[in-house]
Amino acid sequence: MHCLNEHGDVVRIPVPGNEWFLISHPDHVKRVLVDQARNYPRGGSYDRFRLIFDKSIGTTDGEEWRPLRRMAQPAFHRESVSKMADMMTRCSEEMLEQWAKRERPEASFDVAMAMQQLTLRIIGLAVFSVDLRAETASELGHAVVDALEYAAGASNPFRMPLTVPTPANRRFNRSLEIFARFIYETLDARAKDEGEPPPDLLSMLLATVDPETGEGLSREQLRNELLAYLVAGHETSANTLSWLFFMLSRHPLVARRVEAELAEVLGDEAPTVAKLDELRYLDQVIHETMRLYPPAFMLPREVQSEDNIGGYTIPAGAWMLVSPYVTHRRPDIWDNPEGFDPDRFLPEAVAARAPLAHFPFFAGPHKCIGQVMAMMEIKLVVAAMLRRCRLDLVPGFEPGLDAQVTLRPRHGVLVTPCWRT
Repeated sequence: MHCLNEHGDVVRIPVPGNEWFLISHPDHVKRVLVDQARNYPRGGSYDRFRLIFDKSIGTTDGEEWRPLRRMAQPAFHRESVSKMADMMTRCSEEMLEQWAKRERPEASFDVAMAMQQLTLRIIGLAVFSVDLRAETASELGHAVVDALEYAAGASNPFRMPLTVPTPANRRFNRSLEIFARFIYETLDARAKDEGEPPPDLLSMLLATVDPETGEGLSREQLRNELLAYLVAGHETSANTLSWLFFMLSRHPLVARRVEAELAEVLGDEAPTVAKLDELRYLDQVIHETMRLYPPAFMLPREVQSEDNIGGYTIPAGAWMLVSPYVTHRRPDIWDNPEGFDPDRFLPEAVAARAPLAHFPFFAGPHKCIGQVMAMMEIKLVVAAMLRRCRLDLVPGFEPGLDAQVTLRPRHGVLVTPCWRT
């Protein structure tokens, strides 16, 4: 934000050995992510993520990326992910039952940690039909944190090669071993199972072939895709839920409006996918939360050919940074940009803004493939939670901001549950 205020819409960042530019104006974002997307591929800027996911849908471009997207897309259509709604609700309600049965159910706890555990369980069932709880969940959860922390600092020129057994390198290599063991053991178990395959993402991927080539995914490609879904699919949703409960605890009038809408739309019935579409105010609350705390706050791109943006020459070989975090807080777009106001996302307010004034799920060909699934999951978790209890922020607590690959609450989100009778 300081760069925007000091230098305007196009900011040149002095970095030894290369040229970096930061953009945040919606028109410039559209040029880079949509209109001229081929001139701004992920390229070398995603090498740090390839350390984890190798060549996956989230790290490739062009001819490597297209068949992966074609084969994965059907698994994320609304019709496919809607089948997971009951499971998501069940996991949420079982979590609440466990909280209520604690020795001190009214005791304060870290809801951010709880959301990490819940979304990991949900993604495990959605992708693998494996219930990730207890030891396996803890091991995978720590592996995700260690891998993302390593990726966040992978561009550090002073970092030792992975072959050198530094503590950080050992943790990262251990994470890769945990991921590989879990995924390959799951694939082997599925191959031996002669029964009807479960309706999960893994079954869909195993049955899918590229309509243009007739080929399916190799074992290595399956590993890469499944790992990307596992990591991205739970980390981003967990963070959004954590920030959402933080904002609701800070803004009780907003929370009461959400509760009233849930009561009006759902009554005492379990939420259905059709009913979720009627939770319009909750939808606004989610988008306002993601405006302030977008799942990914910075998108790097590598410039292929010289371009001109906002009157500035952008040379080939430079790196471009697109920042949802900065765009979402621009004072020329948003009144009181640091404030929390879900009414910014009333239909008439959205129509009055540039399309890419708000892009938490990115835009263009690399728009998040899991957007429908993520929004459904978040709504179902919030609905289950707020119908059973209110979460009050512990007085004086501040979560802090941990900006690495994603935006996490640095210190968690400490809340006290107030159970409904």
